[in-house]
Amino acid sequence: MAESENFSSVNDGNNHRVSNVAEFYNDVHVYGKLYADLVGGLTGDGDGTLEISNLDVTNNVNIGGDLNVEGLIDTDYLTVFQRLNVGAAGTIFVAISTTNGRDGEGQIGGRVGVGTTQPAGRFEVGIGGEGLDPEDPADPFKSIFIIHPEGGVGVGTTAPVGKFQVGVDCLTITQDCRVGLGTTQPAQRFQVKDGTQGAVISDAGQVGVRTSTFEGTEVFKVNSTDKCFVITDDGNVGIGSLNPTAIPNYNTSDGTVKLNVEGTVKIDRNIIDSSDSPGANGYYLARDGNGIRWQQASPINLDGMYVQDEGANLPTNGSAQLFQYLNFVQLDSQGLGVDTL
Repeated sequence: MAESENFSSVNDGNNHRVSNVAEFYNDVHVYGKLYADLVGGLTGDGDGTLEISNLDVTNNVNIGGDLNVEGLIDTDYLTVFQRLNVGAAGTIFVAISTTNGRDGEGQIGGRVGVGTTQPAGRFEVGIGGEGLDPEDPADPFKSIFIIHPEGGVGVGTTAPVGKFQVGVDCLTITQDCRVGLGTTQPAQRFQVKDGTQGAVISDAGQVGVRTSTFEGTEVFKVNSTDKCFVITDDGNVGIGSLNPTAIPNYNTSDGTVKLNVEGTVKIDRNIIDSSDSPGANGYYLARDGNGIRWQQASPINLDGMYVQDEGANLPTNGSAQLFQYLNFVQLDSQGLGVDTL
């Protein structure tokens, strides 16, 4: 075909069109716009593929479909309007921009996940195997770290209670800064476990063991029933009494009650009196103006009592006896003679 047959004039006489296939064996310079029908591809293989060794784009590129890049991407800025996945479906890392997304995945926007394809919070790190899939191996918590949109942080749980939670009931910090160990609902500033098996420390520095409630003046308290032990901030001690100073009809002018024991007391050694004396056998405690002191019992001879009948010792001569009863019987005298014992 002659060269002139491939070119035909356009209306203005300056432009030309190529009606048949044309081959160029040298450079082609296009100073205007280049329009190309890519249905057949520029390679001529008919599959619509365009192969370019190097491409420099100084302006915008719009891609309506998927973009597969097998090499490295070096960019100063990267904006993702839907979802950025690293790994299969985002099993290694996922950043979700838009709720539900282009394909309606049911995702929630504004979340980032490591090892989880659908993070339950603002940021979640899942537990998993080599692929960081949270279901492999299966784990009841499915998360080793999560930040909720409300600001709560969870370790080992996807639903942290309060500001910070580790595990289901391992460690919890509530919104009002109470700390719980073994409980998610601490009743005081610090609490270990729930109910009658736990211990607490209140804002006032009160310590409770097997109780989380205080009557008001305790600094240390065990239990909240009649099986209790209480120390008040004034140094009063109650055993079996929640309020050791509350004694009906007691006159406080006689002194402050420092120890109130509602029950039996067993002492194996000494009782020290107000003069720091342990006392001795046969002594008794007596109150005087200086306090309670050990006093020696009377009579001084504690072996017993001598009993005589008209000058004769009974029942054994020269020996003191310990009697429980003395029985006096009047015989014959009718009150006029000598009585006989």
